[in-house]
Amino acid sequence: MASADLTEREVQVLALIHRGLSEKEIGRELAISPKTVNTHRNNIYRALRVHTAVEAAVWYERNYYDRHLYVRPSAVA
Repeated sequence: MASADLTEREVQVLALIHRGLSEKEIGRELAISPKTVNTHRNNIYRALRVHTAVEAAVWYERNYYDRHLYVRPSAVA
């Protein structure tokens, strides 16, 4: 698959999708609403040209995992 142009927030959401978190859990982790998570997820799927969380997680593993490890926002000073 070709590389996608994702925002920093979309990469954070994608990393949490990769970890298997639900929209509600992702929302809590990033301090955003589940509706906002859903919007990011839809944008990610469109950018990656995938249709499921599993496809998105596989894409992340192949393209981002090694070079962009997700850091929890609350862990950053």
